[in-house]
Amino acid sequence: MKMNILLLFCFLGFAFAVDREMIYTQLKAKIELDCEGDNIYWRTKTNSTAAEYADLLATDGNDISIEENSLTLEKLTDDQIGLYACFDSDDNMIKEFQIEVQYKIKKMVASVSVNKGSATPPGEITCTTVGIHEVIFKWYTRPEGSDEDSELTQICGVDGDNCNSRIEPTDPQLSEIKENEMVTTPAPFLERISIMTQKNTDGFTSELKIENAQMEDRAVYVCRAIAKEFENDEDLVCSESHNCEEVFTLLRVKDPLAAVWPFIGIVAEVVILCLVIFFCEKRKKDEEAKEDMDDDRYAGNNISSNNSLRQRK
Repeated sequence: MKMNILLLFCFLGFAFAVDREMIYTQLKAKIELDCEGDNIYWRTKTNSTAAEYADLLATDGNDISIEENSLTLEKLTDDQIGLYACFDSDDNMIKEFQIEVQYKIKKMVASVSVNKGSATPPGEITCTTVGIHEVIFKWYTRPEGSDEDSELTQICGVDGDNCNSRIEPTDPQLSEIKENEMVTTPAPFLERISIMTQKNTDGFTSELKIENAQMEDRAVYVCRAIAKEFENDEDLVCSESHNCEEVFTLLRVKDPLAAVWPFIGIVAEVVILCLVIFFCEKRKKDEEAKEDMDDDRYAGNNISSNNSLRQRK
């Protein structure tokens, strides 16, 4: 008897089990969900801690559209990842969809500061993805203050750059060593950087390191994480493709003596002011001494004249 009841519950469980479809995609991708039935409506649970589904309506910005039995997410965003389900007029769930991204990229810090001549701090210029999908990283630069859609310059010529064509340094790029001097000129950019990529338990990480940072290294550094199968796609536009994600940070190279220059300027102003006062006072004293000497000479001449008149009388 107990066995029959157990089998009955198992049968009912399978009979009323809701079909769930897993959808692995990428941010910015277009997602279309289809459900069979009449008079259906859609609900969503994008918050993993939510206990119940919330009603889903089409948005005015056309980010989400609902036509008959189809739900379309025009350009998947991070806050749209989660569960979607269609229900009939009796509030019975017909089908459930779970949307997960293959990988997503973590934001980098807004800026990284380094003193001229020093190396970038470990782990600061780092690009990290989360997800099971294998990716490759490409690094670029653009001028400080430029727009995000400005033209990028890819960093090529170092190990791990993932450039489609190799770029070898030319002779003028080689560092120079002056004879009989202990000072060497800074090595060219490609000789001072390195790119390290590693696989983590939950994704991949690429770190860009710069040794002996120079003022000309100050720029915006852009990291792109591209799905492995699209690494050789020359026509890939990262802003339009869901197989590419990018983040960026600004590298600020500072002069370690920058804070000293204002102090030196103030000291110089004080010294100049003291010299001006000194010479003005010295000149004033010289003029007063000259006037005193003239007065004494004039008084002496008057006495001599008076003595002469007395003798004549």
